[in-house]
Amino acid sequence: MFKVLSTLLLATTLTGCALLRPKSKGKEAVVSEHAGEVPAWVYSPADGCDEEAEMCASGEGPTGAVADANAMKALAAIFETRIVATTQSDAQMTQDQSWRSSREQATVSVREEVAQTLEAAGIKARHRHKGLSYSLAALDKEKAAGSLRTSMERTQAELENLWKRRDRTGWARMWELALTRDALGDRLFLITGGKAPYDPSVQDLQRWYQSRKAERALGWSARGLSPELEGAVKARLTESGWMLAPGGARAVRAVLEARETHIKVEGFQKWEFSLVLTHTGADGAKKGVVNAMATTTGRSRADCETKARGALLKSIDAELSKLNLED
Repeated sequence: MFKVLSTLLLATTLTGCALLRPKSKGKEAVVSEHAGEVPAWVYSPADGCDEEAEMCASGEGPTGAVADANAMKALAAIFETRIVATTQSDAQMTQDQSWRSSREQATVSVREEVAQTLEAAGIKARHRHKGLSYSLAALDKEKAAGSLRTSMERTQAELENLWKRRDRTGWARMWELALTRDALGDRLFLITGGKAPYDPSVQDLQRWYQSRKAERALGWSARGLSPELEGAVKARLTESGWMLAPGGARAVRAVLEARETHIKVEGFQKWEFSLVLTHTGADGAKKGVVNAMATTTGRSRADCETKARGALLKSIDAELSKLNLED
C-alpha cells in the first residue's frame, strides 16, 4: 500500500509542512548526473527502506534542497487525512457553532502533533540524473509510534477527566479531544497496523449529549461585550442545553475588560482583553469562573477586539466546564 501511495504523492505540496526541515540520515547517496538511470526507490520508495523499521517517501526537484523538501512533504502527506463526520448524528450536531469549532481545532491539533512526529524523519538517500535531483525521506517507525502514543495518552487523560463529570458545558472540549484522539489513532495505525478501542468512544459522547439536551433555565447578563462576542458565548451555553434569560436564581455573568498598552509603531494600537465568565448559584455563592485572555495589535480598539475574538472563544471552549453548572 505504501509503495502505491508514496508514488502518487511524489511531488505533493502539503500546506503547513514547509516548516519541516529535512535532516541528513546516514551516508548521503549522491550519484553523478551522468548515471544511466534513476534508482528504483524514486518510483517505489519502499525499495530503498527497511519496511519493518521505516516508512519512506520520495520527492524530486531542480535542486537537492527542493527534492529534499518535496520528499518530506510526500512523507507528511501520508498522514494527512481529513477529519470527517463519523455518523449521521455527528453530522447533525456539527451544525452547532461550538461543535464546528471543536472539529476545526481538532484538525489543527492533529496537524501539529503529526508535524512534531515527523521531526524524527530525515533524508536517507539522494540522486541526481539529467538535471533533476531526487531524495528519499525515511521516518523511524518506533520513534514515530512512541510520539503518537504519548500524544494520544495525554489527550485521553484529559478526556476521561471531563467524562467523569458529565458536564454538558464540557462537550465541545470533549468532542475536540475525542476527535483528536481517534485521528491520532488512525495515524498510529498507518505505522503499527494495530488499533485499540478507547472509552468514551465518539458514539458514547453522542448518545449522552443527546440524552441531556433538554433545556434548563439559566440567568444571563453581560457587560462590555460586543454583540458578536456575546452571541458567540451565549451559543456555547444554549447548545449545551441551557435556556438563557435575564435574572434568575442561578446565573452566568460575562464581563469583558480591555487595557491599551504601549506600542512603538505609528498608526497601530495594542490591547489586552480579559473575558471573565462567573457562575453564581441560587444561594448567591460563586460556583465557578472562567477567565480568557488575549493580546492583539491593530489599527483601533475595535480592530484589536475583532482579532482577539477567536483566541478568547478558544479559551472559553477549553475551560467552559469550570463554570460547574452541573453542580
